[in-house]
Amino acid sequence: MTIIYNIGSKTVGQQPDTIDGLKETLKNYTLNPMFEQYGDFVNRTPTWDDPELDEKFKGHTTIFGNFLTHSYAFRITTDDEQLISEIEALVAENKKRPEYQAAKAAQGLYILLKSEGRDGNLCNHLQRLR
Repeated sequence: MTIIYNIGSKTVGQQPDTIDGLKETLKNYTLNPMFEQYGDFVNRTPTWDDPELDEKFKGHTTIFGNFLTHSYAFRITTDDEQLISEIEALVAENKKRPEYQAAKAAQGLYILLKSEGRDGNLCNHLQRLR
């Protein structure tokens, strides 16, 4: 069973793009490395807060992420091993790109500081770490 929650940046009510569209986008645009912390794009052991969902999706994989400079979010749950393997291979190739490596290296170089402004309101500031 494959459930497509979304592929592509669509508004409510619009049909998601196709899995073939996702594959083409993975070939042409760089993934956002931030999504490594949310299952690394292909999570073969997802968990759900609801035990019924845990049981329903036992043996399923979640495929989830977005791109660095191209808004094309995707979220799929599937037990289709061929699809999972294809997406894993495309993600692995995508992660080898110099743009991906540069974005990954730049992560965490800034921290967000909150301070009180002159008017008493909180202000946000980015501070470079290195």
